[in-house]
Amino acid sequence: MEEVPAGTKLALIEAAGELFAAYGFEGTSVRAIAEKAGANVASINYHFGSKENLYTEVMRYVVYRGRSLTPSVVVEADARLDTPEGAAEVIRELVKADFAAFYAADQPAWYGRLITRSLLDPTPPLQVVVKQIFEPDHEALKVIFMRARPGMTADEARFWAFALTGQVIFYEFCRAPVLLHLKRERYDPAFLDAAAEHVADSVIAALGLPRSVSHEDADTYEDAVLGAGVQK
Repeated sequence: MEEVPAGTKLALIEAAGELFAAYGFEGTSVRAIAEKAGANVASINYHFGSKENLYTEVMRYVVYRGRSLTPSVVVEADARLDTPEGAAEVIRELVKADFAAFYAADQPAWYGRLITRSLLDPTPPLQVVVKQIFEPDHEALKVIFMRARPGMTADEARFWAFALTGQVIFYEFCRAPVLLHLKRERYDPAFLDAAAEHVADSVIAALGLPRSVSHEDADTYEDAVLGAGVQK
């Protein structure tokens, strides 16, 4: 379970995140972060040790805030992965948890900008971010896919993990053109639910796993798609 920051530590994380998203790691000074957070410069060293460590904690906060389920947790404790039906359920739940966290209605706009910028404009501490945040979940996803489809190689599982992650973050990278295409100012819950179902269904079907959706769920899915103005 990720520690939930509070007080000055949380203020510094949120201030730093907004500034990192706008100006990048190199373009943001510790003094600017402290001023925006209403704290003194020494508090950054006290809570994080360095600007690099603060950046890592900001990324950790953004990635894990609001996530009810992660691959690392699932792979350690969910026995459903031992059956095709159970594995399909787990994959669907992971996708929905990602969408719920990454596209939450109360999520500040700088979250998406920071993630996009960090991937397109690599920063000095990105190596630490990848090792501590990205790799554990990526490796867990590989195990999930190999358990879901026995005989899958580690290399095949790696590409499936990339594919699932890529489909989820597509809606952040391409937010502006997608919203222009939909003629909307923001994503609505029905569209996000339909998008999550589509991502989950595409992965589950490609893996040859059963799509265990009840008639009621199927109706809800179709209503969500049609209500979002998307042609099936």
